[in-house]
Amino acid sequence: MRELRNLLESIIVLSMKEQIELSDLPEQISKVTPARVVIQPGMTMAEIEKEAIRRALEETGGRRAQTAEILGISVRTLHRKIKEYGLPT
Repeated sequence: MRELRNLLESIIVLSMKEQIELSDLPEQISKVTPARVVIQPGMTMAEIEKEAIRRALEETGGRRAQTAEILGISVRTLHRKIKEYGLPT
């Protein structure tokens, strides 16, 4: 959880844009998935994190190991987040 949150926070801070572009993402994410997470003003970090996980799961067809790799988190952390956010398994 901490890894993904730190990644999202650094992307938001470093991009200094209204919308995060594919080019703003680290190579480990940008080259694996073209899915976009739309970040709107007022969204909480939890909402952003949930959407990032949901989109990555969708992009990988629900393959958790690949999803965890895309997000830069462990499979165990991903499993816990899926449960926490009530995402479909």
